[in-house]
Amino acid sequence: FQSPTIYSTGCANPSTLTVDNITNNSADIGWTENGSATKWNIEYGATGYTQGTGTTNTSTTNPYNLSGLTANTTYDVYVQADCGGGSTSGWIGPITFTTLCDPAIAPYTEGFENAGAIPSCWMQGENNAENWIFATSGGHVGNAGTLSGTTDTNSYFAYVDDSTTDNLGTTLLSPLVDVTA
Repeated sequence: FQSPTIYSTGCANPSTLTVDNITNNSADIGWTENGSATKWNIEYGATGYTQGTGTTNTSTTNPYNLSGLTANTTYDVYVQADCGGGSTSGWIGPITFTTLCDPAIAPYTEGFENAGAIPSCWMQGENNAENWIFATSGGHVGNAGTLSGTTDTNSYFAYVDDSTTDNLGTTLLSPLVDVTA
C-alpha cells in the first residue's frame, strides 16, 4: 500500500493494488483511484525488471485485464494515474503474482528428476505434515527402501511418510492435464 500522495500537478496516486482471476496467460489488476483520473498507465514485466524498461499499457478501465502473459512466470506490476493535460501521479507498486502453468497434454508422464525438488507446476497439499521426497531410493518405500523394477526415467520416484501422526490427507497435485484429445 502506498498513500495517496498528491503531487504539485494535482494528480493523486492511486492506492491498494490488487490482482484477481489469474490464469496461465492473464490476470486482472485493480486499484483504488484517489482522485478524478479516468485513465491509468500500467507497467509490468518479469519480477526483477527495472521499472521504466517494462511493457506499458494505457487503460480506461479499472480493473484492467493484463493479457498475453507467459505461463508459470512471476510478474511485477505498477500503476500510475493520468489526470490529463500532462499531469500524472507517481507510480505505485509493485504487486507481484505468478501466472498458472499451461495444461499438460495427455498422455503425460513425470520423471521426478528435479534434483530432489518438487517439479515445476506440481504442488503439495496444504495439509501435508510431511514434504514429498523425490529420489531413487529411500526409507518407507518398497522393500526396506528399495524400489523393485524400474521407472520410466532413471528410477526416480516420489514418496512421503504418511504414517500416524502425520496422516492428515497428504497429497501431491499434478498440473492440469488436458485429456480432450
